[in-house]
Parts: sequence; C-alpha cells; structure tokens
Amino acid sequence: MRASGAGGQHVNRTESAVRLTYSKGDMNIVVAMQDSRSQPKNREKAWKVLRSKVAQMRREQREEEMMRMRRQSGAMRMGRGDKIRTYNWGQQRVTDHRSRITVNNLDDVMEGDLDKIMDSVKQWMLEKEIEALID
Repeated sequence: MRASGAGGQHVNRTESAVRLTYSKGDMNIVVAMQDSRSQPKNREKAWKVLRSKVAQMRREQREEEMMRMRRQSGAMRMGRGDKIRTYNWGQQRVTDHRSRITVNNLDDVMEGDLDKIMDSVKQWMLEKEIEALID
C-alpha cells in the first residue's frame, strides 16, 4: 500500500507501506507499518509486530481458560477448612487433614522423616480412587 503523511513526492511515487491482516476464528488483527522507505524492512517489522500480537492474544486466551477452569473447580474458594496440613511448633505436632493423621514429632518431620505422613496420604488417595470408581 502507499504510505501516507508528509514526505513529499517520494510518498506519492512508491508503495513502501505494508499492511498485514490475520484472521482466524474470532481473532482479527491488522498491522500497518510505514516506518522506513524500504518495503522489505517494513514487511519484516510488520511480521514481528503481528507475531507478537497473535502470541499475546493466544496467551490471554489460555489464561482466561485457566481462570475459568479454576473457578469451575472451586480452587479459588479456599478457606481455613480446605487446608492440607497444620504444623504446630509449640506442641511439636503435624496434622494432615486429608488422611486425619497426627504425628507428634515435628522436628523429625522437618528433617525429612515423612514416612508415616506419606503412607497415610497414599492410603487416603487409594480410598478416594476406590470411592470414585464406585460412584
């Protein structure tokens, strides 16, 4: 396309401006570039801008989809009752609320002795899977 704006006779003689249109699904993006006198340079810049806009639109769509999925799953509505574990240093106690196990040796748990807790969580997960199969 022809460039517009000030520039004298050169603007009227050459077609150095570039317009790229992207149309797919619900996305319609138009990029026009007339920064330099060279059409190949304008085309290269326009492609970079178009690619970045398409990538941004796709990123925003993915983020919206993730937010929609989180809202549907209820992950956004977590409260005190939804916590997984409680660490109580004053009483040297760790409680896993999913499997309902309490371990009274917090220092060992913090050092990496998680066998009791992990075994109870594995058992709880197995029970949940069985309940899901039955339902």
